[in-house]
Amino acid sequence: MEVGSAGPLPEMVTAAQGLGIDLSAHRADRIVAGELAQADLVIGFEPFHIAAAVVEGGAPRDRAFTLAEIVELLSPLPLAERAGLRDRVALGVSTADGRRRGRPVLSAAAIPDPFGSSPADFVATAMRIDRLVGELADVLFVQPNMLAIG
Repeated sequence: MEVGSAGPLPEMVTAAQGLGIDLSAHRADRIVAGELAQADLVIGFEPFHIAAAVVEGGAPRDRAFTLAEIVELLSPLPLAERAGLRDRVALGVSTADGRRRGRPVLSAAAIPDPFGSSPADFVATAMRIDRLVGELADVLFVQPNMLAIG
């Protein structure tokens, strides 16, 4: 099935609004062969997304993770002291890949699609995504001298 340029489900737009996020302009698009070959990091919600990114998009397997998987693999890792952004991301991706060696792609932690579920399930999914993105950002992007104390 080809997705084309599909917008988000109305239930997810509403759930995201509750977190202060506007998804109304978001559009899904199909992966073009080879377009992800040079990506530093590829993140999907479900193992199927990662498999498609690797097989169809040419994403390097060692740089493709589900969101829940990479957060799980990196959460105990203090990367924030790395000097530069690219260094922190490269070290994080390399470390996460090393920690998951031997695990099949389809066994990666997933964020299930709430399609057909209750509005509460959409809210729970949006909150989980928001929390995981925040955790990933803390590990990969926040430098200690950027944190405000007080």
